[in-house]
Amino acid sequence: MQIKLDYYEILEALEAYLLDKHNINCSLNDNPDYPYLDTTKVKYQTTKDPQTGNTTIDPNKTTYEPINVEINENSDISIYL
Repeated sequence: MQIKLDYYEILEALEAYLLDKHNINCSLNDNPDYPYLDTTKVKYQTTKDPQTGNTTIDPNKTTYEPINVEINENSDISIYL
């Protein structure tokens, strides 16, 4: 199932979350530079054991890439369940 939220629905959901979980009552429409999201993309380096064929993740070679996402009037988010 796909649930698609447009810009205003995203803002409403974030505002409801901030109020419910952090008791912050604010309008995200007031500041045109926000909201934006910071997230981290994890990149795993894997190796394959030639004897067993099993693939393992090498924790010493795992990298983390910061990603910034700006939400604006052209944005939408799809949630897949």
